[in-house]
Amino acid sequence: MRKKIAAKPTDNHQTDYSSEKKKRLTHIPEKLVIDICQQQQTTTMIHGHTHQPKIHKTSQNDCNVHRVVLGNWTQKNGWYAELNNQGSLSLNK
Repeated sequence: MRKKIAAKPTDNHQTDYSSEKKKRLTHIPEKLVIDICQQQQTTTMIHGHTHQPKIHKTSQNDCNVHRVVLGNWTQKNGWYAELNNQGSLSLNK
């Protein structure tokens, strides 16, 4: 019983730390995305998975940027971005 009680704060700490770490690793500041896209003279950034696939649209000072986050790859499927004839981006699995 004593060991269970002693282990409980550690378990809570680990859970809190892991979720905080995940937030830090998956968040990319919008200003950084815009700065990189301006440096590279592009309006689209595609990057590896964060287990949160999505197309983010960011605007700042008349600069419009799309950030495409690819989903997790498995042995059965993977994620890819597609640009159609009308110029729209889509995220596909």
